[in-house]
Amino acid sequence: MVKRVLGDASERKIQQIPLSNDTVKWRINEMSDDLFLTRMKKIVCLTHYLKTKITQYLRSLESEPNMYFPAFEEEEGKLVRTPFSGTLDITTIPSDVQDDFLDLKYNSAAKDLHEDKSLNVFWCSMHHSHPKVSEIVLRLLLPFSTTDLCESGFSTRLQIKNKNRNRLDVDPNMRYALSVTQPRIHQLTEKKHYQPSY
Repeated sequence: MVKRVLGDASERKIQQIPLSNDTVKWRINEMSDDLFLTRMKKIVCLTHYLKTKITQYLRSLESEPNMYFPAFEEEEGKLVRTPFSGTLDITTIPSDVQDDFLDLKYNSAAKDLHEDKSLNVFWCSMHHSHPKVSEIVLRLLLPFSTTDLCESGFSTRLQIKNKNRNRLDVDPNMRYALSVTQPRIHQLTEKKHYQPSY
């Protein structure tokens, strides 16, 4: 067949190439092994790269909680838990708040309320009568506010107002989507009367 198509010289060259089934199988296996080794080298390089990136990320996470949760001083803890005790060092409190703190410390009604209520309720109730001290304490009790509601609002807005509905007034839809109150569909439909067709 080769002789008819390509001539005698081509036929002789092709006959010199061993094309037995074993040779073809051996060459396929050789190429497969070479591809496998090449891929493995790339995977090893990639896993080393990923390992260093993950290690760097985990090290950065070690310092991140300190940003959100600053070191809690023992004196600040005493101010929050036991503002009426005699062991609290008044010099640790800022000078512009010391007068307000002393008024609170010697207020017997506030002391009774502190014994009856939880810390959160007590300090929230002191916000009107002793705003400076309660503001410092509430900052310690609530170290950071959450951004979950803000993020869910942005995500909801992106879902509602997209490329296909870009002229839509999103206020009513946002209010409905972000509301935690369940709509009372039954009461809403009860007030509506259908109009029969004639």
